[in-house]
This record gives sequence, C-alpha cells and structure tokens, in this order.
Amino acid sequence: AVVSTQSTGVFRKITNSFCLFQVGKCSRLGNSVKIAEKCSFKRSFIGDRVQIGPHCKIVDTVIMDDVTIEDNVSLTNCIVCKGVVIRNKCTLKDSRICDGFEVASGSDYVGESLVADSEIPNMMSFSIYNSGRGSDAEDLSK
Repeated sequence: AVVSTQSTGVFRKITNSFCLFQVGKCSRLGNSVKIAEKCSFKRSFIGDRVQIGPHCKIVDTVIMDDVTIEDNVSLTNCIVCKGVVIRNKCTLKDSRICDGFEVASGSDYVGESLVADSEIPNMMSFSIYNSGRGSDAEDLSK
C-alpha cells in the first residue's frame, strides 16, 4: 500500500484491503511511503519514498528519504540516512547508518556507526586535516 498522508496524531491503526499497520503518537510518515502489513511505528519520523517490508518494528527512530527496509527488521533509537538498504531479519539499536550503506541480512548492531566504504576516505582526510594542531598543521590539500 502507498501512504501519502502525513501522520502526527494520536495512536491509530490504518487499515485498507492491502495492509494493516500501526502509527503511534508523535510519529510522522512522509509522502509516497510504502508499508507492508503488520508494521508498527512509535515516536519516529519516516521520510519520503521509504519502502518498509512486513513485520517491522520502528521505535524512536529517524529514517530519511529513499530508504528500503526489508522484512522482519527492528530499529530502536536509530538514525537511518538517505539511500540506505536494510536487508531481512536485522536488529539495530542505538545506531547510525550513513548514506548509501547496505545492512546485510541477519545483522545485529548495538551502538554502531555504519559507514559505506566510499565515505571512508573523505572522513579520514577530514579528520587528519582538521587534527587541531593549529597553524603548524600540514596542508594535505596540496
């Protein structure tokens, strides 16, 4: 089913001939969100064009635009950045998943920052360049 309304109200069940899912108080669903059956959302933000498979539980989580979440996924207190894919049967708690990362099926993470390989060189050069050594720091951009 495609949900194109924004939900910010009290706890309610949304039912039609294609799906049954629960949106809790203080949750918001973005535009063109596709949600399968038996999913629940509590105190969470779901961005635009997100696809969520059946039997998912999402609590205290921010999911940005263009994310795909497959079946039987549990997210608690997470930040899921743009373009992330979370495969089947994953559990993530207190974690951040950066742009474009793909979480493998059956993964279980607590308190992790997951970064796509393509972002690592940019992050490393930023950390080295901004090492806080003051004006004596070597200019790595040359």
